[in-house]
Amino acid sequence: MKRLERDHQKAKKRADQFQKEKDTAKSELNKMTSLKDKLEKLSRDTSTENRKLRVLINLPLSMFRR
Repeated sequence: MKRLERDHQKAKKRADQFQKEKDTAKSELNKMTSLKDKLEKLSRDTSTENRKLRVLINLPLSMFRR
């Protein structure tokens, strides 16, 4: 009976450790996903600004004179 209890304790400890690792990995994944989303938004915003600048650069200077 003692051996069975020991084995059960070891199995429980391993299960707890795996759960902790799973939670940590899930947390990391959530952080990375959030970071990825922010970077993608920044990339879209930068592309939009670049398009605006290209349009401005190609406009004749006379449009900016008074």
